[in-house]
This record gives sequence, C-alpha cells and structure tokens, in this order.
Amino acid sequence: MLNNTEHIDVLIALVLSGEANPEQVREVELWRQASEENRVYFEEMKQVFDSVQATDTNDYQVDKAWEKVKLSLNDSQVVKLKSKHFYESTWFRIAAVILVVVGVSWMLFLNQSVNMLAVISSDKVMHDTMPDGSIITLNKHSVIQYADDFGKKNRRVVLKGEAYFNVVHDEKIPFVVETNGVFIKDIGTAFNVSTNIDSSEVTVIVEEGEVYFYRSTGEGIYLKKGESAVYNRGNGSITKFDKLPMNATAYRDGILNFNNTPMSEVASAISKLYGVNVIADEKIANCKLTVRFENESLETVLSIISETLGLEVKHQDTTIVFSGNACN
Repeated sequence: MLNNTEHIDVLIALVLSGEANPEQVREVELWRQASEENRVYFEEMKQVFDSVQATDTNDYQVDKAWEKVKLSLNDSQVVKLKSKHFYESTWFRIAAVILVVVGVSWMLFLNQSVNMLAVISSDKVMHDTMPDGSIITLNKHSVIQYADDFGKKNRRVVLKGEAYFNVVHDEKIPFVVETNGVFIKDIGTAFNVSTNIDSSEVTVIVEEGEVYFYRSTGEGIYLKKGESAVYNRGNGSITKFDKLPMNATAYRDGILNFNNTPMSEVASAISKLYGVNVIADEKIANCKLTVRFENESLETVLSIISETLGLEVKHQDTTIVFSGNACN
C-alpha cells in the first residue's frame, strides 16, 4: 500500500502526463495550494518532467530509451533544484514522474556548484558502467548519484536502495559508496550494498577483495571476501558476520535457494525479489522449506511452495499471505 507521499507522487505523475481524471487533478491542486513547500515540490517535479519530454522520448520503444537519454546528456540539461525535500527524495519521488514517459529514468541536477548525475532504476534491474570502468548493477527502485567530474578528484557515489559494485581499483583515487550516513571504501573489490525499507539498516556483502565499512567519524571495520556486516542506524553499531546472508543478491541472478528455511524468511526473500508484500501467517511462520528456484515466475514460486508444504495462498488487497493449520 502506498503511503501519503507516494500517493501524491503518483497523482502528480498522472497530472503532468495528462492521464489524470478531474477528481485527481482537483486533489493535486488542493495539495499544491496547501503550502509553499508543496508548490515548490510540484514545480520541481514539473521541471524534471519537462526536461525528459525535451528528449523526444515518446518516439521510440522503452528498451531503447536509456541509450538515447544517455546520448542526450551531452547537451548538459540541468534542472536547478531549490527544495531539499526533493533532493533527498527516493527513487519513487523522482521516477514516478519520469516513468510515465520513458520507463527508465535519468536526471541531471545542480547541487550548489557541483553538477550531479543520477542513474535511476524503475521496475527492472539496471546495469551501468561508470566513467572509470567500474560496473554497477542497480536493483529495482534504486538511485546512484555522482558528480560529473567523477574520477578526476574522487570516485564517490551516493546510493539509495541497493546496488552491486564491481570496482576498478585505483589506490590514488579510492572508490567510496555513501548511504544513510555510512561509507564503504573499496580496497580492490566486488561488493553489494543495500538499505532496508525504512532505511534503519545498511548491509554490506563482500564477494571479492576487501572493503572498509565505516561511520562519518572514520571508525569502522574491514570486511574480506565471504564476510558481511550490518549497520544499525538506531544505535550506530556495525555487526560483522563470517558468512554471506542467503539469497542476498538474488536480484542479480534470479536464484532463490532455501535450505530448511523458516517460512517467515522465505516470505521476506520472495518479497524482496519480486517487489511484492508476502507474509507467512503466525501458525506456519516456523515451517521449514527446502527448495531452489531459478528465474521462475512469482506465480510458479507461490504454487510450488503451497503444494510442497500444504499451504494456502491468499491475496488480501496488496498483500500475499501464506496460511495453514500445519506443515506437511
């Protein structure tokens, strides 16, 4: 279910694209007039929308849109943003407008005196090559921001969401990821960084090499291949683990592997991979599942699990619920 902020973003996208009905137009207008902050936010959304329209994206297929948009960046279109609220917004607050036009998104905006480029994924995993040759795999609904002079003085990126980084190592100019007030510094590495839904935790997984995972004070820990760590924003702690969490990077290969896994954890993994809300009823939350899925549809996964454990799958509004009295 969308929260109030996401709800108004959807309505703004509909209004700007001309798809809104009279009731939706009226709701947006009342919201816009309610405060100066709302008015500024709406105008900035409109600026982004208009800048994308200027690329003439309606004339070609969505799967070709990203390549054409990247070429258009040579024109250095800049959207000047004054609202801090907009600048800190999530992928949805940016992409809700742009997705209506192209399905994949881009935005070049001005932050004080530095030109920043943002790569934004929509409902598909994206692959992008940074100016230094480093390769990024961006999970759905995620954002990467970096300066247009990336690689000259620093290689710093800001992440919202989840991404996998295969970094070209450079000791003189280290690659640094910032997210939710913590930093991950490359020491010759392939690693994954993710934040949970409410941004209360940051998880780092190292598949190759080594990273330094640290707070703004500089205090942190080193992680090597096969290790992971979780930062708790509430108490500021960083907890290290000697193994990688199961299915943590399923978004990259589409593989879900469960080995005597409780249904509560199974539901969570399915939710993350397919972008839906799946829960396990309390009565069967501890039922154990052992199965492997490879690039299967959501419907197939739900069907096989229900048949394997003798469970019922219910659709309640926007939530999918596994329920039953016992496990097979």
